[in-house]
Amino acid sequence: MNKNVVKAENVCVYQSGVEILHKLDFEIKKSEHTFILGPNGAGKTTLVKLLLGHHHPACGGTLEVLGRTFGKADLRELRRHIAVASPLLTEFYSPEQNALDLVLSGIDSVMGIFRKYTDDEKEKALSLLEKFNCRHLADRKFPEMSSGEQIRILLSRALISSPDLLVLDEPSVFLDPAGREKLLSELERLPEINPDMTMLFITQRTEDILPLFKHGILLSDGKIFDKGLSEHLLTGEKLSQVFQIDLKLVSGANGRLWSICS
Repeated sequence: MNKNVVKAENVCVYQSGVEILHKLDFEIKKSEHTFILGPNGAGKTTLVKLLLGHHHPACGGTLEVLGRTFGKADLRELRRHIAVASPLLTEFYSPEQNALDLVLSGIDSVMGIFRKYTDDEKEKALSLLEKFNCRHLADRKFPEMSSGEQIRILLSRALISSPDLLVLDEPSVFLDPAGREKLLSELERLPEINPDMTMLFITQRTEDILPLFKHGILLSDGKIFDKGLSEHLLTGEKLSQVFQIDLKLVSGANGRLWSICS
């Protein structure tokens, strides 16, 4: 049996006295790449922050991530084993950082450069930039890049620490169709780069869900609507209830599904 990467039992999260996540129960096992799908306001971003220790379980719920129980674990140490790639985090990076420095900062899970990195560490960073066709951007300032270039830099940063858990938080949200397809083709290669890594993919669009994400969670109004295998979850009937609009699914290229209004 696969080892749990995430195990949540009766987890609630409150912000300013308002319940944002309600009694979540789910497990993510090692190498079971999982998607979380839901509309805006479903609680997806709060769930990401929860896994990173920026929120804590309420209601007497328990949360374990990579074998560490929240409330007992050193979250600073835990975060070294979790990486996040999200275009929504770009505002937190210094506009003076170039791509190479940004990738290197992922080794220590920090924002900025606080020490001198070794030649081996720099070579590893450049090698990752090469894998994502971004080595030529090594000296480019982050704000000077396109959205597609920025997310590939953030992926390089996420992978440099060889994380046990990679959270992909709506990575294609700002990309045009061509940029999205290029990014998704690169995401398909991530299990080859780090086969021991478990991926959690957050999205509001079915067409972004690659076949490698065989497990999923449907999130609606802060609650788990359903969970399980992707073929069980990705149906027009279920998604119509989750998104509160009549939808049907159409098969597209590479085993992906497009949702359209019916």
